[in-house]
Amino acid sequence: METLEEMGQNGRHLKPTTVTLVLMRLQFAGHFSLGFRLRMLSQQRRIAQNFVTPPGENLSALRNLFKALVYTGSPETAAQLSRMQHWAKDDFQAQQRLQKMHADALLMTGRAEPYCAYAETVREQAPLPGEGRMAELVTGNRVAVVGPAETGDRLGELIDSYDVVVRPRYQPEFLAAHPETMGSRTDIAYYSGFDMDEFLTQAEEAVDRGDLQLVNARPFTHATHAHLGHRWLRFYRHDFSLCYSGAQLGIQRMVYDLLQFEPSEICIFNSDFYTGARMFSEGWRPVDRFGPGSHINDIVAAHDIKADFEFTQALMKTGIGLPPEVGPRVMRAAVSSMGTDFSILSRAAVPER
Repeated sequence: METLEEMGQNGRHLKPTTVTLVLMRLQFAGHFSLGFRLRMLSQQRRIAQNFVTPPGENLSALRNLFKALVYTGSPETAAQLSRMQHWAKDDFQAQQRLQKMHADALLMTGRAEPYCAYAETVREQAPLPGEGRMAELVTGNRVAVVGPAETGDRLGELIDSYDVVVRPRYQPEFLAAHPETMGSRTDIAYYSGFDMDEFLTQAEEAVDRGDLQLVNARPFTHATHAHLGHRWLRFYRHDFSLCYSGAQLGIQRMVYDLLQFEPSEICIFNSDFYTGARMFSEGWRPVDRFGPGSHINDIVAAHDIKADFEFTQALMKTGIGLPPEVGPRVMRAAVSSMGTDFSILSRAAVPER
């Protein structure tokens, strides 16, 4: 990091792909704070470069600029820029993408109504299977989003009292072993691309029994699974978001998707945002550390944990200052105390450190 900062002061910089490789190696080695600092510097440089070479009407370049502004703590600026319709001129698709980026930028300031309005319009224009059922289950209801972390909380009874219980995956054996901490119900499950082949048959059987109502799948799995025609399988949208890298991590991605259906409340349980001594409660996944073929690698390779936590903080603001007709969107986090420097992450990711 000293060498990189010295290079920057002298006007020398690494290519973005090289910065990404250095950043991943720092975080795989447990140096998360340095990785966050390097990413912040790279995004600040991206913003500065746009003053020299403006993105013009290139929406991908504009999106990268907006993402950099959001990452560096200036979502208001991203929202103002994305309102400039001359970027898109008479291109309907470009206008729609700008509207989505504008809504995402405002969401980072605690304003949810533009995002909800955009999502409703898109659902009307291009309805997808399962969205009607999702609306029936979520709209106006109290929703518990339950992660698999061991936070020390014993809130299983409270979790089961919610109208809808949402989890990453349907895993009844795991719940049966942890009823006091995890609760017992799963109404909606979100599946990652890794889990589709392994768990989808089990989910179908659970739906047939009435133990599970709906499965939400990542958009990129549509090509390989949509032909199955399951009425209980929904592929959720994640178009032109301003998240730093691809999409948010699991819990945040779930809340982001649920929010568009305007529940009365969302409460996050059993999620420590990867700051605990273990990645998950015992029995959730066979591997909870970095290594060849591990699912955990994705946390560093395709995500930014600090940005995801700040995204959660922004979502928690969505119940503040909303007009009465929008309805309450109170977001609470029933988690252990959270430090902002993420220093404990090195213990979670690399136990020997």
